Amino acid sequence: MTMSLELDSIDPLANQGVIAVQWTLLQDSCMVENNNNTSDCPPVNIYMDPTMFSGSGGGPPSGNNSDPQSPVFTIFAEGWNDLFANYPNFETSLNIGTRTDKLVDSLLNYPFDRYIAELWMYATVDGTNNPVNLIIVDASGVAFGFDAMVASIDNSDNQLDVFLNIQRTVLVRAYVVTIILAMWLVTLLLLVIAIKAIFFRGKVDTTILAAPVATLFAFTSLRTAMPGAPSGFGAIIDFVGTLPTLATLITITVVCLLHVLLRSIGDEAKKPSALEA
Repeated sequence: MTMSLELDSIDPLANQGVIAVQWTLLQDSCMVENNNNTSDCPPVNIYMDPTMFSGSGGGPPSGNNSDPQSPVFTIFAEGWNDLFANYPNFETSLNIGTRTDKLVDSLLNYPFDRYIAELWMYATVDGTNNPVNLIIVDASGVAFGFDAMVASIDNSDNQLDVFLNIQRTVLVRAYVVTIILAMWLVTLLLLVIAIKAIFFRGKVDTTILAAPVATLFAFTSLRTAMPGAPSGFGAIIDFVGTLPTLATLITITVVCLLHVLLRSIGDEAKKPSALEA
């Protein structure tokens, strides 16, 4: 039995990581051997490990470690020649995991997080335990924001075992790094302006004081707009970029406001009072 797989979506945030895979059956070897004679080709059941399915659906739950009892798809030979038969494909939502031996490959390391997905299945003739060999002849798909590569395909021992390596695209990683660098550049420029105004008595337009406050909201919006980023703060990019720059901007804002306040008080004190005049 030949088949193809297509990646529909990858979401490491949903249910601790989910990958949606669409399987399409392309050809029944029994039909080829019997010149499309359906009477000699019994139904074939395709099974997958239920523990691989995500909690959001895609397959039956499993409460034990026995052999799978319910097939994810049954193909009937008659359907190949029936124009009104259902199209021979099915979709599964499967769990993905991190490389457990490398903590840096988890979502905490966004956008350099990496994942693995195992797609395991086997097929038997309906009503018997006679195995049917499964062969993948094509693997494709577009999962926005991710690169997924087939690491290995093993169809020995009458089973099909596929491993996928998943990581963010180069464009996503470049975008996130560029945003973090831009945050630090803006923060450092405002810090230089504040140091010049406070310690070197440089003349600075008072409207510049609004820049740190506006930048605080801009940085938060940029962090939210990062593609596929965790919703809460806690990733590596937050500790090396977002949180330090926000803390620095808050400090700059407070120091500049205090400087303006103290300078205005000093200027008022230097003015001659009405009695002295």
